[in-house]
Amino acid sequence: MASNEENRKKFAKSAIDFINKYNFDGIDIDWEYPESGDKDNFAKLLKDLKAVSNKKLVTIATASDSVKIDAGYDVPEIAKSVDFVNVMTYDFHGSWEQKTGQNSPL
Repeated sequence: MASNEENRKKFAKSAIDFINKYNFDGIDIDWEYPESGDKDNFAKLLKDLKAVSNKKLVTIATASDSVKIDAGYDVPEIAKSVDFVNVMTYDFHGSWEQKTGQNSPL
């Protein structure tokens, strides 16, 4: 969807129409995870959303792994289009470890 300009614009309009209809504060995009081929497309999608957001919030949930960030996120471009970034840090620790870490299921 994000690789096609027409589809991006349709999605952006549809999403913003939905949040306006139900009086939401904005939209949070959680794309797990854009790869190098979609790095530009993800930034363009966020830019298209922001262009029609009419002051509604545009936020994203992002990877915390620097390899994923470098591969899939054009950080300077994304920063121009989002109001807030939620870094997904909940998978730093888990059942694969011998010790309990922060934000682990107990």
